Amino acid sequence: MLELVSKVNIKNRMKFVIPVVLVFFPTLVFSYQTGPEKSPLVPSLIYYQPGNGLYIEFNEGAMPGCSADKGGRLVKGTDTDDRNFKELYSLILTMSTTKSMKGQILYDTTTSGGWWHCSIVGIVAKP
Repeated sequence: MLELVSKVNIKNRMKFVIPVVLVFFPTLVFSYQTGPEKSPLVPSLIYYQPGNGLYIEFNEGAMPGCSADKGGRLVKGTDTDDRNFKELYSLILTMSTTKSMKGQILYDTTTSGGWWHCSIVGIVAKP
C-alpha cells in the first residue's frame, strides 16, 4: 500500500516539476536547433583549416540562420569534450559518397565574430 501511495505522489509531483523546469530552464531540453529534413542531405563543401576544425556546407537551406543557410563548423574539441567529432565526420564522408541519405542537421548558433555562425552538434540520418 505504501508503494502505491509513493508512486501516486511522485506522478503528481512530476506534473508540477516538469513544466517548471521547461519554463525556467528551457535550454536544458531544447539547446540545439534542428534544420529541415532534406532528401538527400549531401555535404557540398568541406573546408579544413589547421587548428580550427572543419567548415561544412550541405544542401541549400539545411541550416537556417547559419552561414549561407547551409553551413557551419564541426568543432574538434579536447580529448574530454570532442562532441563525437570522429563519428560525425565519418557520417559526413559516408553521406558525401552515397548521396542517398535523407536527414537533418542539429546545430548550435554562436556569437562568433568570424565568418561562421553555427556549430554542428549532430546529424539525424535516415538511409
